[in-house]
Amino acid sequence: MKLQTGWFFAQAVSDPKSHRLPYSDSLMGELISFVAAHEFGHTIGMPHNMKASSSYPVDSLRSKTFCAKYGTAPSIMDYARYNYIAQPGDDVDVMPKVGPYDHFSVKWGYRPIIGAKTSDEELDTLGKWAKETESNKMLRFGRQQWVTVDPSSQMEDLGDDAVKATTYGIANLKRIMGYLYDATYDQGKDFNQLSDAYDDVVGQWSREVGHVANIPGGVETERKVFGSPGPVYTPVSKARQQEAVAFLGENVFTTPLWLIDERIAQLLTPSEVAQRLSNQQTRVLRTVISSDKLLRLLDQQARFGTEAYSVDQLLDDVEKLVLSEISSKKPVDFYRRNLQRSYVQALIEKTDKPADVGNDPFAFFFRGPNTYNTDVRAISRARLKAIQKKLQGAKGSDPMTTAHFEDLDLQIRKALDPKS
Repeated sequence: MKLQTGWFFAQAVSDPKSHRLPYSDSLMGELISFVAAHEFGHTIGMPHNMKASSSYPVDSLRSKTFCAKYGTAPSIMDYARYNYIAQPGDDVDVMPKVGPYDHFSVKWGYRPIIGAKTSDEELDTLGKWAKETESNKMLRFGRQQWVTVDPSSQMEDLGDDAVKATTYGIANLKRIMGYLYDATYDQGKDFNQLSDAYDDVVGQWSREVGHVANIPGGVETERKVFGSPGPVYTPVSKARQQEAVAFLGENVFTTPLWLIDERIAQLLTPSEVAQRLSNQQTRVLRTVISSDKLLRLLDQQARFGTEAYSVDQLLDDVEKLVLSEISSKKPVDFYRRNLQRSYVQALIEKTDKPADVGNDPFAFFFRGPNTYNTDVRAISRARLKAIQKKLQGAKGSDPMTTAHFEDLDLQIRKALDPKS
């Protein structure tokens, strides 16, 4: 119940029913019916289909007629949730629906094939049905990913363009911050409902910008068999990756202070308001420059040359957004200092020889791939040297900025020359 309330509050902004908590029993019944349909799909053997939602054009999710017919995704088995793209005045149905992929999946699994006496005799018909997925995007399938490689098969996302979808989503989250206090106000009650609702807003922002952060280094996957046209794996275009990084610069690395409302903050926690937002920023930064992404970019550069988005180009773009104060002589505030420290520390980690983790099956998820014997190590060392050179010529415009630059310089020096 709490999950459904949080999702609906943070996502269904275009529906006025989402604007006042707590929700009525009738509305909660509608929200629970969506979950029930999803879970029933599992009982008849249907897995999650995280690619489904990327089949719908973003602007179609602002169309009243489209949403009334198709919902938020072609499959109820996607984690598509509620329509966070629709804007106030669009008057769309924000609810997920059983969709075209679900009907196809049930047909595949349960429709009798007349005349077939064995499973082998069903194969020709099943093959013909499978060909339908090649020409109909709504019938695409993508498994749940624990390490995101394919940005078109993510959890909790909507639409075929994460940058555009998140632009709409952020506009809606800003609207929520304008009525969040009033939406949860209950005379004489504590602030638990306000705290939960605020957490839901911050969590939704984090998810949406996270969808964009998974575009750099991304490789889209299409399920194929022998005889099917086209590739299985296609790297995301260079232009689209650069667009994603620029978007993150504007909406994440430039601190989204609109997420902090002092009237609310002073009611919820004695401290760590700024640190919490800063942690979200650094999480996104580390996702963008994660080692698994850099290794994929190295592979693509080796295969496709200048058509690929190279590791150096990615890091150039990120440094322009994150380290700009070093050359601009502007003061570096709390959030930006944390971002810059995190970036430098991430590069240092890529030059370190990893500790032996033995046969630990979870090591990859917590540490990422080993880049020590790859070009990532050399590139990271070169980057650290270049940053150090800039720092040594930089002058902070205030004591804290000066101390920060000196600290970064010291950390880099220790990493490059541990005996210093």
